[in-house]
Amino acid sequence: MITDEKENLELIKKELPYVFKPDGTPKTYIDPLKYLQKRHPKHYELPLYQNPSYNLLLAGSRDSGKALRNDSILYTETGTIKIGNAKVGDRIYGSDGKLTTITNVYPQGKVDIYRMTMADGRYIDCSLDHLWTVYKRNKLVTIPTSELLNDLYHKRKECYKVSSGREYKYFLPKSKAVDLPSKDLPMDPYTLGVLIGDGSLTQGVVFTSADPEILDYIPYNVKILKTRYTHSIQELKPIIRELKLNCKSEHKFIPEEYLRGSIHQRLELLRGLMDTDGTVGSSGFIEFSSSSERLAKDVVDLARSLGIITKIKGRNTTHLYNYRVYLFTGEEIFKLKRKKERLKVKNNNFKVAIKSIEKVDNDYATCITIDNESKLFLTDNYVPTHNSYTVGPGFVLHQWLTDGAFRYDAESKNNPRKVDITIGAEGAEKSKLIMDKIRVAMDLLPGAQEINGKYYKPPFAKQFSGS
Repeated sequence: MITDEKENLELIKKELPYVFKPDGTPKTYIDPLKYLQKRHPKHYELPLYQNPSYNLLLAGSRDSGKALRNDSILYTETGTIKIGNAKVGDRIYGSDGKLTTITNVYPQGKVDIYRMTMADGRYIDCSLDHLWTVYKRNKLVTIPTSELLNDLYHKRKECYKVSSGREYKYFLPKSKAVDLPSKDLPMDPYTLGVLIGDGSLTQGVVFTSADPEILDYIPYNVKILKTRYTHSIQELKPIIRELKLNCKSEHKFIPEEYLRGSIHQRLELLRGLMDTDGTVGSSGFIEFSSSSERLAKDVVDLARSLGIITKIKGRNTTHLYNYRVYLFTGEEIFKLKRKKERLKVKNNNFKVAIKSIEKVDNDYATCITIDNESKLFLTDNYVPTHNSYTVGPGFVLHQWLTDGAFRYDAESKNNPRKVDITIGAEGAEKSKLIMDKIRVAMDLLPGAQEINGKYYKPPFAKQFSGS
């Protein structure tokens, strides 16, 4: 058996010398994407001439992009815009919480729309080839929706933790807090949070709290009323009316300008809300409760803008319908010591599972490219998603700059075998046809050989590919 293996190896070495290293050992397999990233370190959106030409074949169909439905939201310094209305030069927020510039906008016309739903209730409507950067087995990978579609779960034996017999396979990373500019707000954000949480605001400005520590964080003249735990800040009455917060509990909300404040301002607001209507359970879970649906949704939006994963649920109570917002974070979202001491989360590495993907529509969609390093931007409900790769313009620019030359830099001149190949087509339909044929060819992996009556797998097969 050993002799046969050696003979086979020698025959392969003779007929397929390019799958062996100079020292005679077989080349090891490298994942194709990693191989490209190693050989071509510049991002694929940059023109090919900025990469060394290691026999790189670039082929892509025109009029094809990784798109979101046109009504998908993008976040800006001044509010939100729809991706269908986005323009080159618009500044939007990336998943790192920083502004990034839109470098290209590609309307896709009508395409099949797939709805990706997360375990926390959020969903995104996108095309089947839209890209996502997700955790798989605790490693970040970037893959299209089509690869996720029928591969969302690990099979597991049923147990008390997994009653369905399956576990989620892919998880979206949480985004960082959106770094909005500071606002000139009419009232201290923490105080507003306290008043929205435990305030009675229809007639005056009164709030109830059994925690005297809260008074240490309110920069106003607080008057203690006859009732032991009741306090009043009447100087804020005109501001409360101006903000239209002189309403009943079930109609409370967070004013828009406070949802768009700086990270510090928004965090202080959340702390005021959590110190009053927030709870830390015995197991360390964090919850905010309100009878106002609008307020509950505002708290969700506030928390997500700070990079906090949330989930909202509702239930009937004796008097009013109650909304509960669950927050999953390691951030200090309380000021009260008694609540902070109950927190048990020691890290902030939360992520949210992808629950389902289903086709929902055929609608207009748009893809964009951005200039930040991660290529991730925020869309509906602060979900981080990937921008498109641009291939066609790179072909044209590359050929124009290099005059179509096969060898155009010093390295290529010294090694003529290292060339690049570009493939184009007259129209989108023909371009797609070319791409389909390339995919079939790659799937079939032609190149198998028969040597002395023995069959050897094609040189692109796993054990022969790589560097």
